Amino acid sequence: MLTKSLFKQFLDHPLHFWAVAHGAITVYPDPGTRFIMSQGYQVEEVAIRYLRTLLTTPDLDLKPQHTISQGRLKARVDLWVETLMSQAASIYEIKSATRLKQDHIWDLAFQYHIAATLRDIGKTFLVHVNPAYRLVGELDPSQFFIIEDVTDQVTAKQVDLPELIRQALHILDSPERPDLPGCGHPHDCPCPDVCFGGQLKPTSIHYLHGTLPDSLKDIADLTDITDPSDLNPKQQKQVESAKSGQPIIDRPAIATFLDRLRFPLYFLDYETINFAIPKYQHHAPQSHLPFQYSLHRLDAPDAPLTHFEFLETGRADPSPTLLKQLSSQIGDTGSILVWYKNFEQGRNRYLAELAPDYRDFINGLNNRIVDLMDPFARGWYADYRFRGSASIKRVLPVLIPDLSYKDLSIGNGGLALVSWYKMVYENVSAKERRKIQQDLLEYCQLDTRAMVTIYRFLTKP
Repeated sequence: MLTKSLFKQFLDHPLHFWAVAHGAITVYPDPGTRFIMSQGYQVEEVAIRYLRTLLTTPDLDLKPQHTISQGRLKARVDLWVETLMSQAASIYEIKSATRLKQDHIWDLAFQYHIAATLRDIGKTFLVHVNPAYRLVGELDPSQFFIIEDVTDQVTAKQVDLPELIRQALHILDSPERPDLPGCGHPHDCPCPDVCFGGQLKPTSIHYLHGTLPDSLKDIADLTDITDPSDLNPKQQKQVESAKSGQPIIDRPAIATFLDRLRFPLYFLDYETINFAIPKYQHHAPQSHLPFQYSLHRLDAPDAPLTHFEFLETGRADPSPTLLKQLSSQIGDTGSILVWYKNFEQGRNRYLAELAPDYRDFINGLNNRIVDLMDPFARGWYADYRFRGSASIKRVLPVLIPDLSYKDLSIGNGGLALVSWYKMVYENVSAKERRKIQQDLLEYCQLDTRAMVTIYRFLTKP
């Protein structure tokens, strides 16, 4: 049976689809992803209640979670709406996303394909969250949701859909792995054994940063590349590192980067949670809200480190207390180092929206932020052991192997947000609450300590 969820896997990548259908998935959604999925179910419940109040014409029959099938195809419709006085029916698909995406259209197109064999389909609608909504008082579904008529886009997909379904059924029936190239994304592939044939060496061509040129499609290893002319400069350094077994370091570029920094240096990291349905007044849906930070301060190259931290442990909106404490701990001068500044600066802009009184302070923070990821993201320090990534989780074990997340109870941001939610909003014992609190503090503190250590590594002659 080809279900809607399986068909979406096929569109993601045929090998992922085959792996799911044949029980060959080895990497499962992390806690953060599962939390996002649970948020989607909550949005769906609210949307269906709202649509029941909106669609009140007497000749309408609303059927939530309605299953339709035809032959080997099966789908669950979020909301099936029948018009009793005619043969037409409408389909409503509910998403917790804040904008329409093409995979939403394909999702609806698959449902439409099945439904059209059963009866006439009048309209197809996508119901999604309004990114401009801000919670004031009780949730207002009429403002929280956007309902888009996507019938034309859905029917346009019907031209290509039969052939895609045919291909998917062929792969579904194949007991052997289809002879297809892997997904090319080893960092987040759910079935690396299927896509890449097992454990990948750090020099695998699949770890080449960015797009693989067509001229190198048949190359298996970075060290096998004899003509790197089709590669960009960053890729060329990665290949050079793989061949030499050594990092390729642009010391003048790194020196220029370090010369921009002004003491005291601050190393800042947020942990955030994104609620699809806002929990706090004036908050937006799906906005990453900081509930914790770690802040290290270094007054001079050889000075001792000072550490500050914040963690909201109650059910109040974390932002006012966080801003009050952060503004008392971070001075008006000095560079603020983060890892991937677009995220931290974006969180700061969101906090400024919530607390206009702190806007000048926050704008000052953003003007002083320097991205410690730059030397690695820009290829000034290239090492094939980073496996084509500039993530701190990839860089740290290579540069400072003794400093590791492996022994922590909480070792990634997804688990951190789930743990915080459990500590604050679920019925856990006082002992477990203290344990989660300590684990969160240890994890976030390691993020900024790792940045300090990497900074010091870069300053070595």
